[in-house]
Amino acid sequence: MATRKTIEILADNIKLNVLSSKKTKAETKHVLTIEILWPRPTIQTKTYARVITLANGQFSPSEKDWLNKILAKETTEGQFGVKIGISSAMTNDMLNKFFKSLFKTTFGLIADTVEDIPASKFTGKLLSTPFDFIASNVEITEEEIAACEFVVDTNSFKKEAIQQTITVPLVATKDLVKISSTTTGTKATRPTKKQILLREGDPNGAITLTITAS
Repeated sequence: MATRKTIEILADNIKLNVLSSKKTKAETKHVLTIEILWPRPTIQTKTYARVITLANGQFSPSEKDWLNKILAKETTEGQFGVKIGISSAMTNDMLNKFFKSLFKTTFGLIADTVEDIPASKFTGKLLSTPFDFIASNVEITEEEIAACEFVVDTNSFKKEAIQQTITVPLVATKDLVKISSTTTGTKATRPTKKQILLREGDPNGAITLTITAS
């Protein structure tokens, strides 16, 4: 008989090698999505998302910072899949579009109401505090830069071992090319050059997770 438990997934550390095809600041904001596949027989998928802040490509909240670390909490039975995706660095304008899409989807607000909300409502407090939500139909306005997937077996969480820490490699989900202009010629005729930062499937860091069952 399959064991049913409440699974909690926390992000202990995230490290990305490449954040974007464009020049980025030391501190960048990204949308992280986590999809739980077939957590139990009656549920096909659950998707959650949040905005995370990376400092020089790294996310490493303190051990006690549960609110900042929590990615998902779900009742599971037997084996289930986990897919995690991280967007490239997003500007405030991109995040505004993301939050407006979120508000329309999650809270059922009409488009005109969302458009009237000042940008500061999205780029201020919401970006400095944990913001977890179901995001199945929310549009992410920037490309995914890294992803991973793995399988968890609820039955592996015995009474004497209710917590597991795993590190999963992240890989690039598509070719990432940086396009820049050369210094020759006039601005109008100046040729461009392409630099391949990552190819699809190349390693792009790793994520360390603590999975707790109760």
